[in-house]
Amino acid sequence: MAEDDLRPGTLYVCATPLGNLGDLSERARLVLAAADLVAAERPEHTRKLLSYLGIPSSKLRPAAESTPDRALEAIVDALRQGATVAMVTDAGTPGISDPGPRLVRLAVAAGCPVSPVPGASALCAALSISGFDTRRVLMEGFPPRKEGARRAALSDCLAMGAAVVLFESPRRLCETLRTLAALSPVRPVMLLREATKLHEEVLRGTAQEILEQLGAEPRGEATLVIAPPSASEEEVACTAKDAWEPQASRLLAEGLSPRDAVRALMVLGGLSKSRAFAIVKQAAEEAGSDEGSQ
Repeated sequence: MAEDDLRPGTLYVCATPLGNLGDLSERARLVLAAADLVAAERPEHTRKLLSYLGIPSSKLRPAAESTPDRALEAIVDALRQGATVAMVTDAGTPGISDPGPRLVRLAVAAGCPVSPVPGASALCAALSISGFDTRRVLMEGFPPRKEGARRAALSDCLAMGAAVVLFESPRRLCETLRTLAALSPVRPVMLLREATKLHEEVLRGTAQEILEQLGAEPRGEATLVIAPPSASEEEVACTAKDAWEPQASRLLAEGLSPRDAVRALMVLGGLSKSRAFAIVKQAAEEAGSDEGSQ
């Protein structure tokens, strides 16, 4: 793509790196260089990227959620007059739980073409390394801040029968994990923190196990991927620990060894080995107590 290939009057929705500047596509670089205006979530942040690319920052215009309508309408007026505009957010793909839809809607309403310049996305990056079944995905974005609303929203997500993707700030990450641990103690979760940056971190386990691995004050925004419910979860419609104790008792009564019962719970419920072992041990002790009282 050459710089003169840009179509006049077009809004280009450009993905920018999550952290590693090497992830910027050559096409995105050319669009940013050739565009008449760059509509940015935070111009002061995008100024660093343009400086790195040798692109003048004078073309920057604000386009955040809080940007007044008149400022966005001025950008659309420029599109109507034949200007090319590149829209970016601080990191990743605009419009994916980031600013972008308002300007896109205004451009579409004005009859201006809108074209994607795809690239980095925290959503796709996290899903790609989760290892979960992603044939159905629910993108929840940032969950509510208040505990009651957050619990209700996450409870609905967990019942959807899909992998769930959440974004969370470092200040509320632990709170969200605690809510998840209470709602679904056994559901596998993957956390991607500081994606593509120097201190990138990937943690896997239940929400409680990830909490125990995190430091007291985690840094950087995180993306959480929650596995879809297992078949056994859908059958019993409950993921609390107590729901698996009858299952363990039944497996032992049917003649499975404790070791095989542990393995079965790990497969059926997505339980960690230590959690499955504790449940089977409790079930075996209760079975022995019942036999001794007869």
